[in-house]
Parts: sequence; structure tokens; C-alpha cells
Amino acid sequence: MRTSSITRIRFGRLAAAAIAFATAVGAQCTLTGCAAAGPCGATGADCNCAECEVCRFNADLACVEVKIKDNTPRTEYKGKTYYFCSEDCKRDFIKDPDKYLASSIKKAG
Repeated sequence: MRTSSITRIRFGRLAAAAIAFATAVGAQCTLTGCAAAGPCGATGADCNCAECEVCRFNADLACVEVKIKDNTPRTEYKGKTYYFCSEDCKRDFIKDPDKYLASSIKKAG
């Protein structure tokens, strides 16, 4: 049982660190815009990135950052365009957008 408790504590700390990292990366792009290196490593006019709200919600750091291209999955919701790393994430978002945006609203407020 002790090993299980330690594993849960380590996983909880890892998840918290992953969420903090994803939030910091998103804040950097928001605060610095394209004047500095963006989260996708781009600079200047090439800084065309977004965050996959579904992956951010799930703390999936491998897919949080999305380089926006012509074929990048996207959808409109309440007048704003949201971009996704995959069609699967787009479908999940469309099913319940407020679920994925609720944590963004809490952080901003």
C-alpha cells in the first residue's frame, strides 16, 4: 500500500508541474506576442501558434502547442476560433466546449 501512496503523490506532483508548465508557455506567448520566441519556437511574423484546449485540459504537454497552418483543425465558438492538434480533440471540444474552457476562465478570473 505504501508504494501506491507514493506513486499517487508523485503522479499528482507531475500533473501539477505539467499544468504549470503549459500555463507558463501560454502566458509567455500571450505576454510577449511574436516579439520574442513563441511557444512553437517561431519568431517575428512566423509566430502563428495556439493551444489545444483539450490537451491543455488533459495536461497533455506533447500536444498543447499547435502550429497554425491551413489544414490545422479548428472551430468557432462564441465568436472565437479555437485550434486543435487533431480532429479527435476538435470533436471532443465540440461535444462540450465549456468543459474545456472552464479552467481557462478560472485561471483568468
